[in-house]
Amino acid sequence: MRYAGIALVLTLLHLLVAARGGTHADIIGQLLRIGVFASGVCAALQRQRRTRGMGRVLWALLALALLMQVLWAASMLASVLWPAHGLALAIAASVLSALYTIPCMYLITSAFTGREPRLVKALDTGMSVLLAALLILLISTVMGGDTPGDVASVRLAIWHADVIDFSLAVLATVRLVGARGLGRRHFYLATSAFLWVNAIAAAIYNRLDMAGQTWWGPVLLDVAFVLLAVLAWRPPPAWLRRYVPSVQAARLIAAFAPVAISLGVLILGISLSRLNFIGGASAVLLAAVLYGLRVAVIQTQHEDKQQLADLSNRQLLRQLGVDPLTAIANRGALDARMRQILASGVSCSLMMIDIDYFKQFNDNHGHVLGDRCLVQVAAALKGALQRSSDLVARYGGEEFAVVLPDASAQETEQMGQRLLTAVQGLHIAHPSSPLGYVTVSIGVAIGRHDWLDEGDAVTALLQAADHALYQAKADGRNRIRHADGDAGQRAPTFDS
Repeated sequence: MRYAGIALVLTLLHLLVAARGGTHADIIGQLLRIGVFASGVCAALQRQRRTRGMGRVLWALLALALLMQVLWAASMLASVLWPAHGLALAIAASVLSALYTIPCMYLITSAFTGREPRLVKALDTGMSVLLAALLILLISTVMGGDTPGDVASVRLAIWHADVIDFSLAVLATVRLVGARGLGRRHFYLATSAFLWVNAIAAAIYNRLDMAGQTWWGPVLLDVAFVLLAVLAWRPPPAWLRRYVPSVQAARLIAAFAPVAISLGVLILGISLSRLNFIGGASAVLLAAVLYGLRVAVIQTQHEDKQQLADLSNRQLLRQLGVDPLTAIANRGALDARMRQILASGVSCSLMMIDIDYFKQFNDNHGHVLGDRCLVQVAAALKGALQRSSDLVARYGGEEFAVVLPDASAQETEQMGQRLLTAVQGLHIAHPSSPLGYVTVSIGVAIGRHDWLDEGDAVTALLQAADHALYQAKADGRNRIRHADGDAGQRAPTFDS
C-alpha cells in the first residue's frame, strides 16, 4: 500500500505542477515522474520478497524492466539540465528505452518451470537482447539518416516503438490466459495491465510530443506505474482465483511464447532491412539460427529424458525384480521408483488401486480363479499406461499401485478414468459386484519433491493415497477419490 500511495500522490503532484506551469515546471515534473517510476520498482520488489519459487524471478525481471524506465526518465531530465550534452543523453535515453524490452520479453517468452536447460535460457536471453539491439539500430538508423530528426523519420521510429509495446502487452495477456498457478496468473495480470496502459500512454505521449504537447501529456506516463503498484499490493481478485486454464491450453501457450519473440525479431529485421539491409538481414538470419538451436536443444533433452526413463524402469525391474504372479513391478520397485521421482525434482502422482469385493470373488470362485483375476487386472492396468516412465506395481494382495512422474492433477484424473475403464472392459464375471463384473476403486495423491526428504515423502504419499482409496470404497466403490490437502504443501497424514 505504501508504494501505491506514494505513486498516486506523486502523480497528482505532477498533474498539479503541469497544470500550473512556470519556469521550472518541466524540471519539477520530470523529478516527480522519476519518483513515480521508482515507486513502481519498489512495489515490484516488495511483491518479489513476498513471493516464493520461480515467481520471485518473474517479479525481479519486471523490477529490472521498470528500472530501465527510471534510468530513461533520469536521462531525459539530465538532457534538460545539461543541454550541452543533450544529444548524447538523448541517445542514452533511447538505448535505455530499448534495453527495457529485454527483461520484458524474457519474462513473457520463457517457461520458468525451473527445469529448462541453461542453454535454452541463454538462447532466450540472446533472442531478447537481439530484439533490443534491433530496436536501437532502427532508432539510430532513422535518426542518423540524411535528414535526422525530420517528421517522417520520427514518425517511423514511433510506429516501431508502438509495435513493440503493444506486442509485449498482447503476449503478456496470452501468458495470463495460459498460467495455471495463481501466483503466476497474478503476476501476468499485473504485468499485462501495466504493459497495456504503458503502450497506450506512450503512443499518445509520443504523438503529443511531436505536435508540441499539451500540459497534461507528460503525466500520462505515470498512470501505468500507479496501476502496477496497486496491483502488486492488492491480493489476486476473486475471478482470477476461479479461472484455471486447461492443461492443453497452458502447454500450447507456453510452447508458443518463444515462437512469438522469433517472429518479432523477424518482422523487425525485415522492416529494418529496408533502411539498413545488412543489419536487418543479419538479424533475420541470427534469429533463425537461435530459434533452430532452441528447438534442437529441447528435442535432445526430451529424448534424453525418455531414454533415461526407459532405462530407469528397466534397471529397477532388473535389480529389484517383479511380482512373481502378475509379472509387474513389486513393492520394492514401487518404493524405489517413487524415491527416484521425488528426488529428481518433479511431481509424483500415486494411485492406489483395490479390486472391489475381491474376498467374495475368492470365496465364490476359489483361489486359482482369484489368481487369474489378479493377472488379468494387472495386465489391463499395465496396458492402460501411456508413457514408458509410468509404472504399475502390485502393492500386495488385491491392491495395485500406479506411479506417474511429472503429471498434472488433470492428467492424473484422466489416467485414473482409463484404468477404471480398462478393468471394466475385462468383463470378469463377479456376482457379488453390483455391476456383475470385476471393478476397482482408486485413491489418488500427488506429491512434490519439496514436501519432505524422499523417504518421509514416500511414506506420507502412500498414506495419503491409501486414505483416498478408503474414501472411494466408502463412497460406493468403482470410482476415484483424491487425497485432501494442497499437493504443494507437507503431505497430510491420516489415522490408520
